[in-house]
Formats: sequence, structure tokens, C-alpha cells
Amino acid sequence: MDTLVVPVRHSPFGTLTPLTARQRNGTRVGLAYSSIAALEAVQPAQPWIRLSEGALHALLSPLGVGTIQIDPQLIVADVRSTAPHRPICV
Repeated sequence: MDTLVVPVRHSPFGTLTPLTARQRNGTRVGLAYSSIAALEAVQPAQPWIRLSEGALHALLSPLGVGTIQIDPQLIVADVRSTAPHRPICV
């Protein structure tokens, strides 16, 4: 796979941050999609950038995120937590 479609959020300072989520077991993962269509099927209107898998790993590894979930089928809010929106990928 040459490049991935990576969902991002914009910070108040104008930087882009790749989105992460937690698996059901609590493990934090990076999110990426194999195509724009795959991303839009799960997260319509989500801002995104293209990154190589290696570049995404390099961005996430200092945060302790060692796994990238490619084409997750469902992203939901963690309703068990009182903290702000924590996405869970399935």
C-alpha cells in the first residue's frame, strides 16, 4: 500500500493531528483508510490527509501508539466514559 487516507483534526494552532481511537480492549490505535471512499463510508465529511504507513507510524509511535487500524468499519463514542468524546473502533 503506497499511501493511506488518514483522518485528521485541526488544532486551534492550525496544525493537523491524525485521529486515534481505542479498541474494545483499551489499546490505542491509529486510524487509516485504503481509499477516500472507505473513509467517507464510515466518517462522512471528515478532514483527511494522505500519508505513507511509515510516516503515520513515525507520528504515532512517540505517543505510544504502535498499531494502525486500516479500514475500521465502525467508529463510536465511548459512552462509558465521562471524559470528552473518545472514539472506539470496531
